[in-house]
Amino acid sequence: MKDKINVCFCDSLNLDCTNFDADLILIERRNKTLNFKRELSGQDQNLLTLSNFSKKFASPIFVAVKTDNYGQQKRSVAVFERGKLLAICDANFPTEKESLSFGYKVIKTTLGKIGVLVSKDIICPDAIKSLVMCESELILNLFLDIYDFNVKSLIPSISYMYATPIISTGTHGVLACESRGRIGFFSENAQSTFQLYTKRNLKIATIKTCTNI
Repeated sequence: MKDKINVCFCDSLNLDCTNFDADLILIERRNKTLNFKRELSGQDQNLLTLSNFSKKFASPIFVAVKTDNYGQQKRSVAVFERGKLLAICDANFPTEKESLSFGYKVIKTTLGKIGVLVSKDIICPDAIKSLVMCESELILNLFLDIYDFNVKSLIPSISYMYATPIISTGTHGVLACESRGRIGFFSENAQSTFQLYTKRNLKIATIKTCTNI
């Protein structure tokens, strides 16, 4: 992954990246639902619309959207690149009305390896650790709707502890952190363009333990 990336964020497909060479596009469509049964029968064409939309850009596109898999409703992130659907990632911590899901995904894109956490998955230490151990160069946390924490304190703290850049979008807008926890960008606007320094600064830590004999 490049040391610095250009990111576009918006809440619709009316994306204007004029004079901005986007390396990564994030879209929040939390009020839209991908119904797989209707998609396969041809009644809906939301997947086709998103696929055609992604053909306009060379960069990977991550879309936060609700999904309905034959009655199993989830909060999800659909990943597209150059017209191809790469993956659909689901939230592992559902609400009462949602179905259970399990597992986390690292998506290999032309930009690099990107780990995806949906909504409250960001507060699970094992989830973050698994993405980092699987060589995620950047973690995306979309569909975030946590009200128990101050997001501007939570996300930088996680980024610092795991030495990994994180971009979080949701009800708070968009928040981007560098690998050592510094906030690189924050906005509550429905559409934003920004740059994020993504180089990871690692250091060796020596841990000493003492046991009584």
